[in-house]
Amino acid sequence: MATPKVRVPLGLPAEQNQSRLFLLPAEIRTYIYELTLLVEPDADGDVFIAHDLIRPANLRTKSSVLALLATCRQVYQEAGGIFLHQNKICVPHRALYPKSSNFKASGFLDITNQPRLDSLRHLKVFVSGATKKVNYFPKWEVLTVVCKSLRKARALESLTFVLGSGYRGRLWVKHVQQEMVFLGRALKKLVSVTELCFYLPDDLKGTYRETVRTELEKVAEKLPKSEAKVCVL
Repeated sequence: MATPKVRVPLGLPAEQNQSRLFLLPAEIRTYIYELTLLVEPDADGDVFIAHDLIRPANLRTKSSVLALLATCRQVYQEAGGIFLHQNKICVPHRALYPKSSNFKASGFLDITNQPRLDSLRHLKVFVSGATKKVNYFPKWEVLTVVCKSLRKARALESLTFVLGSGYRGRLWVKHVQQEMVFLGRALKKLVSVTELCFYLPDDLKGTYRETVRTELEKVAEKLPKSEAKVCVL
């Protein structure tokens, strides 16, 4: 789903007496917003978001329920957080990099205002697999950068990483052991997360897979909530 680039002015909305929608009680309007912004998920129960910078023009979704938020300031303020609250959101890892990074597909958290981010409860992050230019991937610092960025999502409850294929044995294991200190520091800041899950790629096998699993389970203990559920699959 493509997220339209919407710039809505801040401040109090103008009078909307000409609209029948705003003559309805606030509870009815909220129900209408919930029905409109509820998106049919994929087989895993997720709703994939790709804003205009992530997908090439020929692959972008031509229409989006989020266009509702661009109709006027009052709709934006009343309904802005509903979409993120009631859907299980899924994004590529590049979207969570700061807008100032070298990734062309970055900045999702930068273009989403704080009230809407405070509605985000469930997030799945796809970390790209190997490419012709990269010998081993994912680079583990990706997880650290993403976790640092997600400090803005102050009500996030569940966080899932799906790691792409293209593993390279010893290099991967060496790298994961080096990065866990920094990932642990980033996880300490995710004060609201109660569930953290990592899905390892199918081509990571044998002792290498067990080493990575052990390292991730160990670093996940850094989450502030002691009762947090952790899984590495």
